[in-house]
Amino acid sequence: MTLIRLEKQGSRMRVSACGHAVGSPAACAGVSALLCALCGYLRLEETAKLHRCRLESGDALLEFSGGERATAAFELTAVGLRQIAIGYPACVRIEE
Repeated sequence: MTLIRLEKQGSRMRVSACGHAVGSPAACAGVSALLCALCGYLRLEETAKLHRCRLESGDALLEFSGGERATAAFELTAVGLRQIAIGYPACVRIEE
């Protein structure tokens, strides 16, 4: 199972994922794609500050801060991860 933690305090945000979505390559690929896209976006977005980006198999952590654009990227990613958790409840769990 992949455990995802979503945290937001003011302008500082954190997304972490630990474990594998065993039994569902689609869920695993979806989580990976969203986190990779978020990291790529934050690296390009001038108004965001990427404090930490670790993307490894079964272990991901993104810590960042910024204004409206960084917050929107966080919210969009969170919605996508929640949708995956709804579709694959045995494989993905979210804590907020």
